[in-house]
Amino acid sequence: MVQGKYSILRFLEENNTITCEADIIPLEGEIITLAEDTKLSQLNCYTPLKREHLISDLKNVTVATQQLAATDRATFCTNNGVCSVFNPKFDIPAEVAQQIISSETTENTATIILKVKKPDFLGESQWTFKFGNKTIDAKILDEEWLQDFCNRLFYIGPGDSIRAEVRSLAVYGKNYEVIDEKHSVLRVIEILPNNESKSVTLFPPN
Repeated sequence: MVQGKYSILRFLEENNTITCEADIIPLEGEIITLAEDTKLSQLNCYTPLKREHLISDLKNVTVATQQLAATDRATFCTNNGVCSVFNPKFDIPAEVAQQIISSETTENTATIILKVKKPDFLGESQWTFKFGNKTIDAKILDEEWLQDFCNRLFYIGPGDSIRAEVRSLAVYGKNYEVIDEKHSVLRVIEILPNNESKSVTLFPPN
């Protein structure tokens, strides 16, 4: 819907940031009003745009316009000649964006087994693990274990597993669907080598 896009761009043009939920509500109301004005639904029933999608769209525009040089300018014009200038100064702090789209955050700490998919050999970013059918990224906060790993006091690679104490944060949207998950390895208890990597001889020598 072109008018909806123009409303979003006009909002960006008139604002440099969003600080709370109240800042985004008028834009949501304007978009749903534009949808109702189309009269496309025979039942006159229109579903509001999901807030997380709206915030994501705003952030995507921000990322694109921040690449512009100081002398560059980008505009969006509708077929009827109405134009809006992209605002390269607009930005949403990550913590504000999460607060706006979330209704609740839960935290859980448990001892689980994670299979290593991609280690972080530099010790500065996140590891990638397999947990059941899920792939998760987690930063290892066990500094002593991590230092020993970086110093090559032991080896662990893809296919091996760790038994670890893991903290998981789940962020829920306004309809209580999970919209984000974060995981941290608080303590590595033990390394569980991948037994399948060991060669198997069907006909051992006598």
